[in-house]
Amino acid sequence: DLHSFPTRRSSDLLSYSIMLSASDKMKDEFKNAIIDSKVSRQAWDLPKVIDNLKQNNNIKDIVVIHLGSNYKINKEKFKGYLLSLESKKIFLINCVIPDPWEEQVNTTIKEISEEMENVEMIDWYAVAKNRKELFYKDATHPNAEGVKEYINLLKTELTKHLKKGQ
Repeated sequence: DLHSFPTRRSSDLLSYSIMLSASDKMKDEFKNAIIDSKVSRQAWDLPKVIDNLKQNNNIKDIVVIHLGSNYKINKEKFKGYLLSLESKKIFLINCVIPDPWEEQVNTTIKEISEEMENVEMIDWYAVAKNRKELFYKDATHPNAEGVKEYINLLKTELTKHLKKGQ
């Protein structure tokens, strides 16, 4: 999912269905955010989503992306997609999923955040892994309690960034 968050700055949130389950609460919390979530979105869909937001002049200063729960991320291609957002601050959210590609996705997100100056990782995995009470039976999509944790994590990380004045 891709999300844009405007706090003092504006932001975009891009995502697949995980953020979709939290989108109503997120709209309440991040009033000026543009939230673009879709069921079964893949990492390779990112260029289309970015292009669509650009065409509608909806790319904000802060872009939050949560992709990778549906399949592996090709690191070099994904970095290439992110280059089109090089003037923006990008936050990549890692994932908690019961699938074999969880480690690959999270490692890729961590490496990209270390290699690209304008990219930081938000560590959902550290907050939510092994906390079954935060998820529906699919162990991927957050339930009401999980949505609260997810939103609190985003607020905390974005607030840290804004306080740094970056």
